[in-house]
Amino acid sequence: MAFKRIWHQAEVLAALDAGATVVTSGERLARAVRLAHGEDRQAAGAIVWERPDVMSYGGFLNRLYDSVVNATLGASANPPPKRISEAVAEILWEEAIHASPAGEGLLQVTAAAREAQRAWNLMWAYRIPPERIATAEDEDARQFAAWSGHFRQKSREQGWLEDARLADWLATRVREGALPVPAEVVFAGFDVLTPQQLELTESLRFRSGKARLLAAQAPAATDALRTLCDDTQAEMHAAAQWARALLDKDPTGSIGIVVRDLSTSRTAMTRALDDALCPPASAGREIARPYDLSLGLPLDSFPVVHVALAALELLQRRTPFESVSLLLRSAFLAGAESERHGRARMELTLRQRVSEDISLEACINFATVQGGLPGLVSALQALAETATAMPARQSLSAWAGYFADALARCGWPGERALDSREYQTVTAFRDLIGELVHLDAVLGAVPFGEALTRLKRLAGDSIFQPAGEQAPVQVLGLLETAGLRFEHLWIMGLSDEVWPASPRPAAFIPPRLQREYKVPHAGAALELAFARQITQRLLASAAHVVASTPASQGDAELRASPLIAHLPVVALEGVRQAHVLPYRQQLQLEHGRAAEAYIDMQGPGLRPGEQTRGGTQLIRSQAACPFQAFAWHRLGAKPLDEPELGPDALERGSLVHEVLQAVWARLKDYAALAALDGTGRRALAAECAVQAVAIRTRELPEVYTRRVSEIERERLTQLVSAWLDEEAMRPPFKVVEREAEHTLTVGPLKLKARVDRIDELPDGGRVILDYKTGRVSLQSWLDTRPDEPQLPLYAIGNPTRLAGLAFACLKPGEMRYLGLAERDGVAAGVEAYAGYKHQPQGASDWAALMEFWQRNLTALAEEYAAGEARVAPKSPMTCVRCHLSTLCRIDELGGPGSFDEEEADDEA
Repeated sequence: MAFKRIWHQAEVLAALDAGATVVTSGERLARAVRLAHGEDRQAAGAIVWERPDVMSYGGFLNRLYDSVVNATLGASANPPPKRISEAVAEILWEEAIHASPAGEGLLQVTAAAREAQRAWNLMWAYRIPPERIATAEDEDARQFAAWSGHFRQKSREQGWLEDARLADWLATRVREGALPVPAEVVFAGFDVLTPQQLELTESLRFRSGKARLLAAQAPAATDALRTLCDDTQAEMHAAAQWARALLDKDPTGSIGIVVRDLSTSRTAMTRALDDALCPPASAGREIARPYDLSLGLPLDSFPVVHVALAALELLQRRTPFESVSLLLRSAFLAGAESERHGRARMELTLRQRVSEDISLEACINFATVQGGLPGLVSALQALAETATAMPARQSLSAWAGYFADALARCGWPGERALDSREYQTVTAFRDLIGELVHLDAVLGAVPFGEALTRLKRLAGDSIFQPAGEQAPVQVLGLLETAGLRFEHLWIMGLSDEVWPASPRPAAFIPPRLQREYKVPHAGAALELAFARQITQRLLASAAHVVASTPASQGDAELRASPLIAHLPVVALEGVRQAHVLPYRQQLQLEHGRAAEAYIDMQGPGLRPGEQTRGGTQLIRSQAACPFQAFAWHRLGAKPLDEPELGPDALERGSLVHEVLQAVWARLKDYAALAALDGTGRRALAAECAVQAVAIRTRELPEVYTRRVSEIERERLTQLVSAWLDEEAMRPPFKVVEREAEHTLTVGPLKLKARVDRIDELPDGGRVILDYKTGRVSLQSWLDTRPDEPQLPLYAIGNPTRLAGLAFACLKPGEMRYLGLAERDGVAAGVEAYAGYKHQPQGASDWAALMEFWQRNLTALAEEYAAGEARVAPKSPMTCVRCHLSTLCRIDELGGPGSFDEEEADDEA
């Protein structure tokens, strides 16, 4: 017996052969009906045949309305009302809310408008009398009734018809004989018809006598069982491996996988399917997938649309850096293929030199200065010309023309040939831009920003799924299976926690009223009846059915839903599954030694005379984790800069150094400082801050805007003047070096280093200072693998007598010195080392401390020079602060990187 793709297949095909119109619950079922009809015609030996009259319910309503419009074209009397889109209706609800007293207190008007629109649709679909909502005790319901009055009045005045009332208007026209109807209409795939839909079918039956519903009622599956999986992830992989086993047996079979919460688990389900059905795809290879994942995605989530919206953002005065970064890395702009390397370099430059947003003019300047990017410069200049010619306000239909023209001029969607999915997506987005014309009637002339916001909202609300070839494995949500049949079906996620689901009544209509009028999901009894009906249909949708339940979710233990408890239980091992090896293991088997595991924690050592880069940071990284030092300083795996609003922490710290350098270039010693009172010190700090910020403003104009420069000048003035007050309390000293470069020899390494400051005491001893604006600790010097080795490195490389070394802590409210010295009296906060309580073992005096540092820092330098690259983080905090976890795979090793960030913070 031939496999049947749809419920009541013989009946449906017979009706189509007789010239009937088949109306389905959704487009997926409509495609299945057309496919079944084509297979039937082929089996009958036909070569060509007429396309069957099959459409979704929404398409059927559209056709009926269009027939009325066509019949009245050119007529002067009784034109039909003008249909408005859901987007237009949403704007009307926003207007109604804004016009009400309650609208002033709402923070999310758009969200309230969407809920009001949903309530309005339900009210008409389930015949809930508006007067009962208006007289309810619920304040939200009464407010909704007031909004509804405003909405209805506006629709009457303009002669508009929204989708909520379309079926009612059509039913009236059908009864009046004002529009032709099909000789026979068959409704298929509906679990239940709403009262509004029932009235339409009655109207069709009144006119033609032939309108019927094929109810989803059939005998139970002959082979249905249930099984238990460890958790949701295991359940997904089990279903995928089951599908693989069935495909191996029959590649042409019809297999369905129903995922209860497909919208939230789509990504994880895709990974499981790739691993089982097409392992190379899980490794990034572009191959045809033998499965089709339903439930489309928002149009703006597709890369080619995301890029288009980012390009349009450039027409604004300033654009978020993330959008510019996306454009530079995208393949969907003119010249993207030929200039990809130059654009990548420009993106890295921008990360270092811009704030969190950037102007179009600055983008053009950067691209021009870098050179070698004629395609990018041309595209950006075209956008700049478009931006210059834009009016302040115009209609959305006019803006639609601007959007389309701007995208064309900047070379969207790129120079390479689009694949089928990309081509369909581009077409859908262009159609969406055209839909802006429908908003003219309610919005009038608007500025560019609002027009772009409306387009983005439309793209985010528009669910799109590119069409593809029929795949043997169909992955669907619960409701999408209506009317479909399979040879094999797996139903996932049916635990007692979620099935039946908890009631979730709509907003703005009292739940009591919703339950009275049997609105789905409004109460526990309705939810149970709904779940029972869906479960019965699913269990009858294939000859062989597996229903599964995850045994746990997080810490919670789960049981099977009571709606499937009657099914015989089989262990997961008893369900046929393929045992597909992970892609890595497949490669190992196919290529033998070329894919064998090889653990190598030793990199090549430095060649004699080879220059080292990284300065004292190199030793700090080696102490934290040898792999971090190797990857960062030998391989160049540095983290990407992330632009922020204004200068980042590193930049602000550099400014402090520059201001203090300028201050001590003038003062030179303690005597000059002591000669200044508090006002004089502040004036000096302010003058040096102005000079430092002015230089930075010229170098980084995108970062140092006028307001940012003002803030930085004030911050630096306060910080440095407060620090000078602290320095004024020290014993006499003389500044002998400021930001001086030194070459430090540590074991086999020669490190370039810059010393913040060196002071000379009256007895000739030297004190090395390191400016810090964050938290510091002396213990960071005294471990065998120190967290802050900079000052110890300076100490062992200092050719003169070292009297002490200290952090100069420039933290607002915590100005102080923190350090160690050969003797007391250097400065408050700088302890004599002899009395320090936490001395390293074997370093009991100042000379021994120097030897301790010499020994340990030399050992670290020798490790680095030898190519030591072990993944051996010093502590959990090392991994929290490191960007290399995907490279070293510390999580797979179960090392400190797998610790909680909160745990690491506590340790710090």
